[in-house]
Amino acid sequence: MAGRIAFAACLLIASACVTFYETNINFNRQFEQGNLNQALAELHANPKLHKPPYRFLYYVNAGLTSCHAGAVCGKQLLV
Repeated sequence: MAGRIAFAACLLIASACVTFYETNINFNRQFEQGNLNQALAELHANPKLHKPPYRFLYYVNAGLTSCHAGAVCGKQLLV
């Protein structure tokens, strides 16, 4: 029984990660190519990322991208 619950939990977590990656695919491509300003624009333009399931990861990605783009990390407010 415990094994089935653990397996179901792993499937749930894996599907959540895939869903977030698919939601963020354009941001990820721009970030990987080094187009940081375009990546930030993609991130800010995606309304799904401002909702509770993704909000924390949105702020992490926005902060990381802003720092790499040359913003003053920790001092500048994100849009």
